[in-house]
Amino acid sequence: MPEYITTLSISIIVAVVSARVTVFWALRRFREEQMWSRKADEYSAILEALHVAKEEVSEYSTDIEDDRDRSEKELDEARRNARDARQRVQQALDMGGLLLCPKANAALNEVLTGIDSAKKQQNSYDQARATFAAIKNCMDKMPTIAKEDLRLTGRWRTYWKWMTPHE
Repeated sequence: MPEYITTLSISIIVAVVSARVTVFWALRRFREEQMWSRKADEYSAILEALHVAKEEVSEYSTDIEDDRDRSEKELDEARRNARDARQRVQQALDMGGLLLCPKANAALNEVLTGIDSAKKQQNSYDQARATFAAIKNCMDKMPTIAKEDLRLTGRWRTYWKWMTPHE
């Protein structure tokens, strides 16, 4: 067999293998970037929902402290905002096994448990303060958890841990 046919066939085989490996790596990176983006959006939505709930509880406790009554329309809007925020947190927890890390799921469980246990307080001011404390505690933890999950802290250390699964 002539030498140019052997060289040509080897070149074609190398090109095909290189192309397949390159496409595999590109698709893998694309999937990882898409998942990272979805996780980042999920953490942002959770923090936004917690912020809304915290603001509603804060306003409610301030109204109680100042002995101020809100109109029925304002109360309905506040209840709706708080209910929507709680549903958003619950939805994130339900989907948590897919997108969120176990620490984030634990923090969301903790805040929902704290809100439920706050309802057992004697008066509405104590309920509001306990709810505020539970939400604030979760909001303090969640950015750190999100940064760790999204690998935004300790760039080289995190990269090394990610690349060496035996640790």
